[in-house]
Amino acid sequence: MDVERMETLLRAGPPAEPGYVPVLAVRRDAHGYAARTEPVRGRLADPRRQQRSPALVFAAIAAIVVVAVVGYNLLPGISNGIGGPAPTPAASARPPSPSPSAYACRDFSVTCAGPLAPGTHASGAFHPAVTYDVPAGWTNSFDGFLSYVLEPPGGSFTLKLMSLVEIPEQTPDCGASGRTGAENSLDNWTSFLTTHPGLEASSPMERKIGGRDAVTVTVRVAPAWQQTCLGLSGPAVLLVKDHKTPPMRDQFIDDEVVTITIIHAPSELGEFAIIEVLSTGSASDHEAAASAAEPVIESMTFSR
Repeated sequence: MDVERMETLLRAGPPAEPGYVPVLAVRRDAHGYAARTEPVRGRLADPRRQQRSPALVFAAIAAIVVVAVVGYNLLPGISNGIGGPAPTPAASARPPSPSPSAYACRDFSVTCAGPLAPGTHASGAFHPAVTYDVPAGWTNSFDGFLSYVLEPPGGSFTLKLMSLVEIPEQTPDCGASGRTGAENSLDNWTSFLTTHPGLEASSPMERKIGGRDAVTVTVRVAPAWQQTCLGLSGPAVLLVKDHKTPPMRDQFIDDEVVTITIIHAPSELGEFAIIEVLSTGSASDHEAAASAAEPVIESMTFSR
């Protein structure tokens, strides 16, 4: 048995992890509307086809190697020493226990800021970079390359930013494709949200946020819309997808109310970003949520 080669393999450590991408995970509650970091394509990806982490594969190989080496050295008549039994290995020191995190970021993220002090804050990983002001009690629970999540005191709604967005086309089987002839623009987004047969939409409001052009519309699923999708509670509408084909993330709504703002905020991920206020309560509850989020949205400034 080539023990030295096995020990060299163990000392080399696991190979690098693959490049993971943020994927939008949708649940029915307001807190479930967030991105998470894992190698999944689409909302209904088959978990059997998810790529395996090389680190996990390496750990399994390492365990097999350790068992093989120990068993080899315990065979009768085999000794690592000369003229006597093998020396007893010294007990290794137990590594210190990791300190608990002050705040558990949402959905595998490790870059969120957690509870925020009143005042001005900035994103870390999200593109385009954004700065904003919050009052007391707000939390940044996710900070990813494509998504950024803020929650108010009590977490009654979600304020979410997304980039790499595209106007979607919902297929009969609830798949997602890009809408033909509808390139990203404020006019095309406004037309999509206000004329979609599955959406009940407010009048669009043109505005400026941090000096940038934007438009805001509040939408919910129209009562007459009947297309249902697996995993959702009722008739559902595809609201947002990314630029990838097939998409790495897509966003459906069923019983949620969403105030969606499309803003011209160019970055290496595209020309536009989306700001959403999402809640699952009544119309009056959502109006209160949108009002609470509005000062934070108004304070936002974007940069590359």
